[in-house]
Amino acid sequence: MNTVIKVSNLTAGYDTGPVIWGVSFEIPEGVVAGIVGPNGAGKSTLLKVMVGMLKPHSGTVLFWNKQYDEVYKRIAYVPQKEEVDWTFPATVYDVVMMGRWVHRRLWGRITKTDRELVKQALETVEMWDYRHRQISRLSGGQQQRVFFARALAQDPDLFLLDEPFAGVDMKTEEKLLELLKNQASQGKTVVVVHHNLFTASEHFQWLVLLNMHVVSAGPPDSVLTPENIERAYGGHLPVLARLSQRLSSLKEKPTR
Repeated sequence: MNTVIKVSNLTAGYDTGPVIWGVSFEIPEGVVAGIVGPNGAGKSTLLKVMVGMLKPHSGTVLFWNKQYDEVYKRIAYVPQKEEVDWTFPATVYDVVMMGRWVHRRLWGRITKTDRELVKQALETVEMWDYRHRQISRLSGGQQQRVFFARALAQDPDLFLLDEPFAGVDMKTEEKLLELLKNQASQGKTVVVVHHNLFTASEHFQWLVLLNMHVVSAGPPDSVLTPENIERAYGGHLPVLARLSQRLSSLKEKPTR
């Protein structure tokens, strides 16, 4: 597999001090990958460093062996829902059209291709009928669909999503998971900051288990071992036995 993301000896944080230390891992092409770990593990901080929103203290992040500034048009970032100003006076269509900005020259006109990709993205997430609605008048699940549509409209090779399933209903989560898997099946790479280990073990092909440093990275069955989970979460979790059973059942499923 080709490597899309290579993080080497990354240390980063805020004025209060580092949040992640010596983080190193790689993510291959064409997978849905999850960055998982306990609250405060530095998952969102890591994503912010990756997209240039936060300058690292040391270390490097490379995409296709290049710096972010060289390939940013190929990367779509979806922030946490709480970081978005939902009172901003914009329609659903306006928000999704923002995904095309990276491909336009300053003050460049909206093209036919831009409109077609925005329409296609909104139809994909089943939000075309809401295109004229203000984003503040949407439900949480609908807002998440709109921001994923914005990422789709960008037509990237890599998606970076920070907690995209937070605050959404089960139907929306299942729909988004289906869309993410579809992107990976087309050779694109999807990286999701996520907290649910059960979802991660069942739907993601690659995991980075993080707790301020990388505990383990690789396929779910090699990452989500009892020993690694205990190291990451600092003790026995009530879900540990059930998760181990779940992973065992996945291994025993016959291949088609």
